[in-house]
Amino acid sequence: MGAAVKTWGSGTPDLATIVEASLELIDEHGVAGFSTRKLAAHLGVYQPVIYRRVANLEQLLGLVSHRIMTDVGLPDIDRGDWRGWLTDAANRMFVTWRRHDRAGNAQLRPGSPR
Repeated sequence: MGAAVKTWGSGTPDLATIVEASLELIDEHGVAGFSTRKLAAHLGVYQPVIYRRVANLEQLLGLVSHRIMTDVGLPDIDRGDWRGWLTDAANRMFVTWRRHDRAGNAQLRPGSPR
């Protein structure tokens, strides 16, 4: 027996898949060139399917910002060395956001985690 053929627009991607695909598109086109319509086409689903997982574009961009910040991680320096810890944290943040430099506006939009 062969696997069932998935037709375009069937199924709902999970939230992690939606956020990762959003970040991919934002990295490529920037926040200004991003839309849920383009995201839906990229995922092969209909646009309303996106809104089964997120309430609106602002929430989605907030989740993308949060996803980027998870890449920053915590410094590997003893917390007793607070200057070193803060310096490492700032460097990690700088490097991570440079990798996603077209996503910078996502963190400034309403709905971004604070």
